[in-house]
Amino acid sequence: MLWRSTSVVIFAGACCAIASSNAEDATLPTEVRFGIVVTNPKQAMLLNRESRRVFRDAMESFSRSRLKFKDKLRIMEPFVVSLDGNLSPSNILTILCKRLLPKRVNALLFVTFDDESKTDEANAVQYLFQLLSFLRLPVITWRPQNSGRIPDDMLVLQMSSTIAHQTAAVFSILKRYNYSQISVVVSKTSGEEVFLDSIRQERDRESFKPKILSVIKIDSLLPLNVKKQLKALEGTSTRVLVLYASKTAATAILESASELGLTGPDYLWIGMQKVIGDMTEKNWHPPEEYPIGMLGVDLEMTENSLVKTVGNGMRIYGYALDSLIKETNFSGNQFSPNVSCEADDPWELGRDFFKAMRRVVVPAGGSNKQKIEFLPDGTVKFAEFNITNLSYDNKKRSRVWSTVGSWNTESGLQLRDIVWPGGQAVPPRGKPERYHLNIVTLQEDPYVIMKKPGEARTRIFY
Repeated sequence: MLWRSTSVVIFAGACCAIASSNAEDATLPTEVRFGIVVTNPKQAMLLNRESRRVFRDAMESFSRSRLKFKDKLRIMEPFVVSLDGNLSPSNILTILCKRLLPKRVNALLFVTFDDESKTDEANAVQYLFQLLSFLRLPVITWRPQNSGRIPDDMLVLQMSSTIAHQTAAVFSILKRYNYSQISVVVSKTSGEEVFLDSIRQERDRESFKPKILSVIKIDSLLPLNVKKQLKALEGTSTRVLVLYASKTAATAILESASELGLTGPDYLWIGMQKVIGDMTEKNWHPPEEYPIGMLGVDLEMTENSLVKTVGNGMRIYGYALDSLIKETNFSGNQFSPNVSCEADDPWELGRDFFKAMRRVVVPAGGSNKQKIEFLPDGTVKFAEFNITNLSYDNKKRSRVWSTVGSWNTESGLQLRDIVWPGGQAVPPRGKPERYHLNIVTLQEDPYVIMKKPGEARTRIFY
């Protein structure tokens, strides 16, 4: 049987653009190819090994759900490309124009474990999204360390949980232990303003409204500067601190905090995902500067989560194809966009396809325990985190992050035993100790001695 050829690409690092080919017979299903781009060769090797199984599982789920797109479209096996850790604009264009376009793609999944704390990296990713949105090529992203707001003019869906989700998890911890006052410390990194806005919005939204005592913005990681800015917390009632910073910045901040006595048994630090970092990195370990007992909000970043993400991306793609075909009169060949790096000719179906992806509801099953839905702003509706606790492993003779609970948008916070600051078995009070001195007096009648006056006598001294 002859097939018409289209394409689809799912991205895991940076990506692509598209091309189309003419069909030899208008009655034949159009081929669509699902591409995958990852940020390093190790991830590419993993997905080259696992992609066939993930593809087969996705196709079986489509068959069980009796999706009808197969009458017009045939999804081909994924095509995997690595950016080799290079997020430069030139490398992005090379991948886009020379490697992905010849394979014919019409949607993207961008996945990266990087925190994009460097300005040039963050700008390169934004450049990629702007380019793809200009071409009207929908993008699904999975960026667990950089899940901020999505600009309205971009055709981007965010499959990873957002900073707002992380903030909601933190507030659940604060509420559980009745921590009614906190301070917030942030470094200059991607998403810092989004995080601060999320703190304010969550506080306004919830009935539990902890008082925000201080917001410290670390503008330079020079030790003297960090210590100078943190000194503002000395002598205050601050005992619970929420930290949003890259792993490098968090190390410098917590080192200075320790020198100032802000990490003892009475102080609880709660770190966001960026503070924990990517546990799949070679020789990864918690820095020695991190205090025992601190808590963290952790979204799993492992090989298993990468494979799961690709599987979920394929399901979103398949269900969106089915929805668009059932609800419109688009022919199969319209799913094969004629887009290239040379032509200024956006895909006419791209915006409709993006809207179909955004309103898709993928049922639970396979690699996803919960159904997948998106909110009108393009962010994922369901989110789940591990709550981690930094303790000391005597066998390994090192600090380790241990999972002590979980949080999700449906059932909320679940916690087990926690090692608290100072190795204590009970949580800190969250407020400084207060001492009261009462001064009391005994009420009695006046004690007076009375005597009748005698004969007056006067003596004169010279």
